[in-house]
Amino acid sequence: MGYFSAKALILAASLTTSATIGVVAYDGSETLNAIKGKISAQTGEVVKYEANQNALINKVKNLQTEANLKIGQANAKIIAQKGTIALLKGEVLTLRNDITGLKTTIAKKDLEIAGLTKSLEEVGNNFRALEKKYNDLVASNNATLEELEKAKADLVTAAQKAAELQADIERLNGELATANAQLQETTDKLTDTENQLIEANTNYEKAVAERNALQEKLDVAIEKAKDDAAQIEGLNQSIEDLKLEGDDEIYKANDEILKAEDVINDANGELEKANEAQEAANAEVDKANEDVEKFGEDVNGILDKTNGMKAKDITDTLNLKLDSVLIFPLSDEEADADSEDVVAE
Repeated sequence: MGYFSAKALILAASLTTSATIGVVAYDGSETLNAIKGKISAQTGEVVKYEANQNALINKVKNLQTEANLKIGQANAKIIAQKGTIALLKGEVLTLRNDITGLKTTIAKKDLEIAGLTKSLEEVGNNFRALEKKYNDLVASNNATLEELEKAKADLVTAAQKAAELQADIERLNGELATANAQLQETTDKLTDTENQLIEANTNYEKAVAERNALQEKLDVAIEKAKDDAAQIEGLNQSIEDLKLEGDDEIYKANDEILKAEDVINDANGELEKANEAQEAANAEVDKANEDVEKFGEDVNGILDKTNGMKAKDITDTLNLKLDSVLIFPLSDEEADADSEDVVAE
C-alpha cells in the first residue's frame, strides 16, 4: 500500500509543477520617473526664469517710477528756475533803466548846478562891483542921495539873487546826493540781482544736466532691460522647446505604458488560464489519487486472496484487476516490472 501512495504523490507533484507559470510584470515606472525628474527640473527652470522675468519687470517699473519722479522734480525745478531767471532778467532790465534814468538825472543836476554856480559867481562878481561902487559913492562927497539909494538897492538885489542861487545850488546838491544814493542803491541791487541771475542760470544748467543724466541713465537701464528681456525670451523659447520635448517623452512613455498594459493584460490572461488549468489538473490529481488509493486497496485485497495460489494464477489475477482500474495504462516494461515487484513481495 505504501508503494502506490508514493506513486500517487509523485504524480500529484508532477502535475502541480507543470501547472506553474511565471509572469514578469512591467509597469513603466522607470521611464515615468525619468520623465517626471526631467519635467520637474524643467518646471524649476521655468519658475526660476519667470521669477527673474518678474523681478526684471518690477525693477524696470521701479526704475521708471523713480526716474520719472526725479525727472519730474528736475523739470519742476527747471521751470521754477526759468521763472526766477525771467523775473531776475526783468528786474535787471528795470534796474538798468532806473540807473540810466538816475545817471541822466544826475547829469542834468550837475549841469544845473554848474550853471547856477556860474551864475552865482557872476552875481558875486557883480555884487562886489556894486559894493565897490557904493563904497566909492559913500566916500565921494559929490554923490547924490538918489545915486546912493540906487546903489544900495542894487546891492540888496544882488545879495538876494546870490542867496536864491545858493539856495538853488544847495537844493540841487541835495537832489544830486539823493540821485547818487539811489544810483548806488540801484547799482548794488543790480549787482545782487545779476549775481542771483548767474546763480539761477547755474542752477538751471545743473537741473538740466541732472535731468539729462537721469534720462540717460533711464535710457541705459531700459536698453539693458530690453537686452535682458530678449535673453529671457530666448530662454523661455528654450524652455518651451524642452516642454515640447518633455511632452514627446510623455507621449512615448504613455505608448510604452499602453504596450506594457497590453503585455500585462495578456500575461494576466495567460496566468488566469494557467490557474484554471492548474485547478483542473489538481482536480485530476485528486481524482487520480483517489483511483490509485482505491487501486491499492483492490490490489492489497487481491494479494490477500492469492495467499497459497501459484505464481501464474496470481499474475493473471493481478493483470486482470489492473486492466480494469488503471486510468493511465502502463507499458509492457512497466507491467512486467510491477508484476515482478508484486511477486517479490
